[in-house]
Amino acid sequence: MKGNDGRVIGERDLMSENIEGVHLEDLPPFTTLLVRTVNSLYRVVVIQGTEVCVQGGSFFPDPTSACLDGASMGGSSIRVGWIGIDLLVEIRARGRRIITSPVRAITVERASSWVVQACCAARHADRALPGE
Repeated sequence: MKGNDGRVIGERDLMSENIEGVHLEDLPPFTTLLVRTVNSLYRVVVIQGTEVCVQGGSFFPDPTSACLDGASMGGSSIRVGWIGIDLLVEIRARGRRIITSPVRAITVERASSWVVQACCAARHADRALPGE
């Protein structure tokens, strides 16, 4: 995989400070990120830490409570709680693990009340599911 400077990124470089991105722990609750990947656009609302509400792509047509595990290159290493440019995002929701295509852009969207309400409703609905 190639980094922003065009060089090939190795697994050991995953923790490098040279990778552009965002650490979810640094964001206040209800920060809304638009994450554009090669194949999809995701709206990610930070609830707390790696607990998020995600909508977008083919797996999340509706706001869904999830855990955003972090960024990877598709191997065994993961940068926990991180979304990084040119990296894959690993998300767990409803008993499934979703790995996105590489991230191309991350922008902050001003949170609207409907986004917060939809995320709260998704979180409540997911907690009511049996077997989870």
